[in-house]
Amino acid sequence: MLEKLQKQAMDIIVQGDHSIVKCLCGNVMEVEEGKVDYNQKDDNGKIINRGASEHMSKYRVRCGACKNNFCTRCNEQPYHTGKTCEELKAFNEATKCRFCNEVIEDNKDAGAFKDVCQKDECRNMIGQSCDKIHQCGHPCKGFKNEIY
Repeated sequence: MLEKLQKQAMDIIVQGDHSIVKCLCGNVMEVEEGKVDYNQKDDNGKIINRGASEHMSKYRVRCGACKNNFCTRCNEQPYHTGKTCEELKAFNEATKCRFCNEVIEDNKDAGAFKDVCQKDECRNMIGQSCDKIHQCGHPCKGFKNEIY
């Protein structure tokens, strides 16, 4: 009973104090803003923008107990290196190239290749890819002339 009350009390403290966060594993930790690293790179080795660097120094936490890496602002796991929470939301809602996953601004293609960007390497992939549309409406992600 005492353990349950302590957990409830900790949950109330965590909800009211944004400098204290709780990991999914149950570990509770204090968050301190870190030093901004303007040379931080994303998963592709590209230096992230200034806003994303500042966001990372404020909201990225690695749990000392389970080593989980997450955003204390939006709870995204793992932390969304290279994007603020708002940029991540916009990226997740945008139409992306089926080959390189880059956001597509404007595409004039139709059918199975409406979600392909204009990069040469992605355009070349069209010639190797199946152009069928499944009954559910999704494009086939297989190879051209595949039997199955």
